[in-house]
Amino acid sequence: MKISEMTREDLAERLILSVKNSNEDQDFLLTHPHIIKGSFALVCCLYADKKDSSDKELIVVDNEKLNSFGISKSEMFDLAIENSNKLFPVTAEPLEQFYDKSYQDKDSKGNKVENFKTDGVNLPKCLLLSNNDFFNGAAAMFYQPDILKRIADKLNCEELYLVPFSKDVVFCVSSSRLLSLDEVKSISADFVKNVEKENRLIGDVMVYDSLNNLIKESDGVTYSASLNENALSQSVSPGQRSNHR
Repeated sequence: MKISEMTREDLAERLILSVKNSNEDQDFLLTHPHIIKGSFALVCCLYADKKDSSDKELIVVDNEKLNSFGISKSEMFDLAIENSNKLFPVTAEPLEQFYDKSYQDKDSKGNKVENFKTDGVNLPKCLLLSNNDFFNGAAAMFYQPDILKRIADKLNCEELYLVPFSKDVVFCVSSSRLLSLDEVKSISADFVKNVEKENRLIGDVMVYDSLNNLIKESDGVTYSASLNENALSQSVSPGQRSNHR
């Protein structure tokens, strides 16, 4: 089917949300509708059958395609968010289930805390945020609006360290006295090396404030994790990074 022949119903079945690195893909973003959230650039893709293959591929919607849809940018993103939830239900799985070495520690109050150990480094409880297919899973942070808050509640903390180094998965690490932000950054840098370049997203470690539903990056840029309200703009600290147009 030609894109120009697609109905709104066709688009509602094919459009999904994806994320790119807004700092590395600036030229690309000049010709593609997007929403900037700090280092994230949210784009819409057509989830389509790959030619001569049973595999699927993502075709990022450019300005020309959007014009052919006959809908607004805001409507397109609404459809993509709705369909992402239908096609790719969000999952947040404990990291230790992917590792054999796990143990229990105790916090300052004597409560048991599950940790995992990898390469000799002990980490507090951590969840892997993605979707059921572990495909394009980093976008789940934005198309499932309450997921970060739910993860923070599950880990019993007010702040999460977010490690979005892959397009498919985001590490959500509970903030605790057992591990500093600098230590998380060091561990993240090691993980990034093992991710194929084309699948890397962002090497930075971010802090999610569950009380205010805000994500803060290391350069001070702060923005809402929600796309439900005022979705086409981001909130940043004064004097910080400007929006892409």
